[in-house]
Amino acid sequence: VLSDKDAGLDNQVRGIANYHDLLASEAFGNYRTLLGKVTLNPMMGNFLSMRRNEKPDLENNIQSDENYAREMMQLFTLGLSRLQNNGEPVIGANGQPEATYTQEDVVNLARVFTGWNYGDASSMRVSDRTVQSEIIPMKAFEAFHDKTRKTIVGNTEIPAGMNANAELTLALDAIFNHPNVPPFVSKQLIQRLVTSNPSAGYVQRVASIFADNGEGVRGDLSAVVSAILLDEEALTGHQQNQWVFGKLKEPVIKIASIWRAFNAQGKFGRLRYSGIDADSLQNPYSAPSVFNFYSANYKPPGPIGNEGRVAPEAQILHDTTILRAADRLFDYAHAVPLGGANNSNQHTILLDLEAEKALANDVPALVDHLTDKLLAGSISDSLRSTLLELGEATPMTDNGDQRVREILYILFISPEFSVQR
Repeated sequence: VLSDKDAGLDNQVRGIANYHDLLASEAFGNYRTLLGKVTLNPMMGNFLSMRRNEKPDLENNIQSDENYAREMMQLFTLGLSRLQNNGEPVIGANGQPEATYTQEDVVNLARVFTGWNYGDASSMRVSDRTVQSEIIPMKAFEAFHDKTRKTIVGNTEIPAGMNANAELTLALDAIFNHPNVPPFVSKQLIQRLVTSNPSAGYVQRVASIFADNGEGVRGDLSAVVSAILLDEEALTGHQQNQWVFGKLKEPVIKIASIWRAFNAQGKFGRLRYSGIDADSLQNPYSAPSVFNFYSANYKPPGPIGNEGRVAPEAQILHDTTILRAADRLFDYAHAVPLGGANNSNQHTILLDLEAEKALANDVPALVDHLTDKLLAGSISDSLRSTLLELGEATPMTDNGDQRVREILYILFISPEFSVQR
């Protein structure tokens, strides 16, 4: 997670865009490569204060900054609790989950991450920034790097005298090879891509691919994503365990899916969304903290939480966001043509509904078409009946334009469209 809410990133637009490109370019590469590039990215260096992190100097009251060391282990790689390969915690003799690392591990790893500044910086302690500073990897300044002996998580020893680059490589390799990484990362990827409550078997099957893609390669994200999407639970979970399987769609993903489905167009060729933060509490690259917009372990009150299940995306779903989203979706379903006399708003989004209007005379065919387009071909009898009734009751005017828009709006705000199953 990177956010312009903190660390002065709100005016470093080029750097944040470059960070997005980094994630996109490495999404199907190797997780170790991604981890290394994220660690030396100057925007991450600013956000989690690894940039200009110095070796301890007790005489001058300087302590190494622990921010990146702590969050990299807790959120990017290991998690707080030791895990079995199926994602379940290892329970200690006291009946509680065993901790993955200690405060001493954090302190020692923080000392590994010392001596780095912008890739074009003239010295360690300057903060002058150029356009290049935001987009090229950070570089080491050895005089500010802690070269003393250290022991980090997993009892990995880092001998004294190593330079910053070599020490960074050794530490990241050790963390990447920790047994927690496959189940920890795999489970969260399953939650984002397929279902909020994967079975232990599903997590274990994917974690095994993370550990070894079948060719002796660890962290092959292409193989991991394939394993996630092609697993039997992903393919049949909606049939085998329909009341548990699935996930609430993130607001941004939900909106983007509408734009894609109907070839959305905006003023001046741009898709603009004003007020997205107020509408959904999810503004890309503006998360309120390093923990993102919601917790992966969030249990909403009521039936879901009472059963010990999680619904992470529900943490930003409440009365206000539901109503504001419904208003925005109404605008999408009923937007007047761009450039029309009643529409000069540069934030207007226009959907291409020509294919749908061509089916407007045949309401069942129209509903089936939209079911395939928006609901992956699966619709409840009650929702289909509602849409058929609404379609038949809406006059066939303007070549079916109003009929299509009325059906679309009900689909957009339906629980079935809000949940990915």
